[in-house]
Amino acid sequence: MSSSPNCETNFCKATTPCERSLESVMMMPLPEYAKIKDNYLVCYFGHNKENILQLKILRPFMEKHFPGVKVYFCCNDQYMYLPKDEERVLPKSELKDQRKNFAYVRELLNSAISHIVEDFMEESEIPYGPICQNDLHIDSLNGSCGLFPHGNYPIKSLSGEEIEKAAVLIRKRGCEPKINCNIEEVNWVVGVENEQVYKAGALGKKVSLISNGFGENIFKKMFPAGEIIKL
Repeated sequence: MSSSPNCETNFCKATTPCERSLESVMMMPLPEYAKIKDNYLVCYFGHNKENILQLKILRPFMEKHFPGVKVYFCCNDQYMYLPKDEERVLPKSELKDQRKNFAYVRELLNSAISHIVEDFMEESEIPYGPICQNDLHIDSLNGSCGLFPHGNYPIKSLSGEEIEKAAVLIRKRGCEPKINCNIEEVNWVVGVENEQVYKAGALGKKVSLISNGFGENIFKKMFPAGEIIKL
């Protein structure tokens, strides 16, 4: 997944980032611009819910690296439950009316070749991680583990054979896998890159990422105590 150089959404009719930036500046009086100059909006309208959680978790690192800048997020309306407790988040349905409140709008676009959030953090030269996480011993895992095999493109879901391989690995470590359970029921979560893995990691639970070509680098930076599993 790659973060596109596009800086605006389709609400702007300009054809290049330069034209879009110039159009915004030329139409805005300086006093108005001074009010919004530090407001930076990051939009993600895809369906990889883990990307929304990653942006939510990493925002403090963004604002620490750029003091004074206020980073806002915008996502599809149906996913607003993910950052529900966060300030400075708006649904896509409000973007057209709210656009005037931002000095810059950046849309992150899915692709099949690199990770959009990792790319965004790297190109912005923002250091990040680790996220607070307990390095839990196997004895503290309550004998159960949440297994979450489903991903959204370009993340591949596990096949039936791969699910069984993961279950065998979990059992060898003394835990019983619970597929698609409530993460509150377990202290160890295993899965491909998805919403549940990042929710669990942010809660300080033990997390293991099943590698399928995406998300390994950002996972290890955010959760260095986490494990990469290759089936």
